[in-house]
Order: sequence, then C-alpha cells, then structure tokens
Amino acid sequence: MNVVIGIISRCNDIKIDEVLISKRPKGSLQGDLWEFPGGKIETEEAEFDALRRELKEELDINVSVAEKVLQFSHKYPEQLIVFSVWYVRDFNGKATGKEGQKIAWVSCEKLKEYSFPVANTSILRWISQNI
Repeated sequence: MNVVIGIISRCNDIKIDEVLISKRPKGSLQGDLWEFPGGKIETEEAEFDALRRELKEELDINVSVAEKVLQFSHKYPEQLIVFSVWYVRDFNGKATGKEGQKIAWVSCEKLKEYSFPVANTSILRWISQNI
C-alpha cells in the first residue's frame, strides 16, 4: 500500500514552534497511537494531489506548498507500506479533526513523549534533524 504523510508545522515570529499529530482510532491497525496525518494514495493519483486531498478530508486544511522530504517502506506483519513524506510549508484553514480523531500541536522537543507506530521512526528522526 502507498501512503502520503504530511509534516505540518506552525511557527512563531522566530522559528518553527510545533508540528501537528493525530491519534489513530482504537480499533484500527496501530490503533491508539499518534501519527502524522495522511492516507492512501489512490490509483493513478499524484502524490501531491493525494496529500492535498487527504489533509482536506482529515483536517479541513488546504495545502498550497509542500515538498517531498522522505520516501521509505515499512513491513508490518499485515502488509508492506510505502511512505511518501511531505513537509507542508504553507496551508490555509484551521486544522480540526474532521473524522473525530484527536489532534494536537506539539513542540518538536515533546514529540518523544507520544507513542507512535514503529514506522514513524524515520519521520521523527527527520523532524529532529531538520526542524
């Protein structure tokens, strides 16, 4: 399965302050863990288009500028997932959990206090080195 993930940040006047995470539903695969928003790439859909669609559906934001920063795969017992990770540089709207999921703006330093799926290790490493 191919998925697209958005690293969404907001900043104060000086530096990037926080990134957005959301909590997976309890009954889902890797349920009750925190993750970076995104979802499946549809057949024949471009990655950036999938990112824009997923973040609009999940968070009600409109992505205008994003750059691809990572691509990796992770083998779960259930399936192989190929992750395309994008750093969202600009968006419009106020992020809300449109699908009933909890969301949180978290400082980069405090991300280690949250439980993420193992596959998110590469994303967390990228954030710690780049934001």
